[in-house]
Amino acid sequence: MLDYIKNFIFGLDPTSFVIGAIISGLIGLWLDFLIKQPKLILSGSGSGISPNNTKGVTLTLHNKVGWFGLMVYETRIFGLRLHPEFRKGLTFDKQPARDCTALLFLKETGENVGHLKWSIPGNRIEDTVTIESGKGANLKLFCRKADEDRYFIYQPSSRDDNAPLIPDQKIQFTGSQDFTLRVYYSHSRKLEETITIRRKYNGLLYLETKGSSSLF
Repeated sequence: MLDYIKNFIFGLDPTSFVIGAIISGLIGLWLDFLIKQPKLILSGSGSGISPNNTKGVTLTLHNKVGWFGLMVYETRIFGLRLHPEFRKGLTFDKQPARDCTALLFLKETGENVGHLKWSIPGNRIEDTVTIESGKGANLKLFCRKADEDRYFIYQPSSRDDNAPLIPDQKIQFTGSQDFTLRVYYSHSRKLEETITIRRKYNGLLYLETKGSSSLF
């Protein structure tokens, strides 16, 4: 077998070597570019009270680090763990998720109902952010007055005042509602998730995503 491989290699002409090297180099560059592309994921949610006595809820998004190696997820059947999660390999930094822009739509109709804001350290609010590999950013979603169950998309009162602007009641939401969150980033990439506001039996409002739930 080894002799066959040697004979095949030494039997190639110089032009074939050059073409093979160019093709291999291009494939390597393409794979390096592909695996280092940013990937945003929803990693949690949280809630709090603003200075003007409004309750708000936020989502946290992360630019997931890359992984090269073997990974076997934990397997359970009827609650019995057959084997634990196993990882063997290395992590690596992906490219930054640039110009992250978040829009919210009504899931049922597809109507665009708001351009969401990002909360930046230093008490700043921005329309877009860049999220480095392995880092996260907080997306401000909904607010409501503490004594009301109507809720609305967060917008700052002014450029210098981050307290939520309370809109007219006719453009506020009530009760349970399904939304679609779309985050566009790095020009051609997109994260899309279903966001649900659920009014539970106790009369309280909960933000629900695929992996988290927060009361507000």
